[in-house]
Amino acid sequence: MNSFTFDSISKPYLTALKGSNRQPWAPIEWTYQDVPKRPGALPVKKNTRVRPLTLPVFLKSNSIEDLQKVKEDLAEWLIHDEPKPLIFDDESNRIYYAVVDGSFDPDEILKWGQGVIPFICPDPYKYGDEESLLLGDYPIRNEESVKQAHKRIDKIENKGEF
Repeated sequence: MNSFTFDSISKPYLTALKGSNRQPWAPIEWTYQDVPKRPGALPVKKNTRVRPLTLPVFLKSNSIEDLQKVKEDLAEWLIHDEPKPLIFDDESNRIYYAVVDGSFDPDEILKWGQGVIPFICPDPYKYGDEESLLLGDYPIRNEESVKQAHKRIDKIENKGEF
């Protein structure tokens, strides 16, 4: 992985390193109900928790003084009150919505820095491009990335005879 964009911005002084823990799904916790005289238990409720993303990075600068300015720019770029789109170069067809959660304390060696940016995705899912298909001359769009129980809205307009 070389880099990433956050809030539609990437920085030339930052390189993402190997070691990011982008797991294939968000953490899931189940609630189970024991049933008398039956082995095991029955699953009752699934809770999908927030998705943590830790991102090891390398910072490049021209001097130790410039490195301090780079860290200030990094904070200005990454700190927001609402989740922003996070896209990794090696997974460019997927979007995470993330905020920084925690601190960034890079190891500094001369004019370089190395540390871990702690992102968290309150919405634990990752999203792809919208998909649409044509039914004759009528476009049908998939506006959902996750299956949701009891929610389905179909809209087909009759613009002529079939």
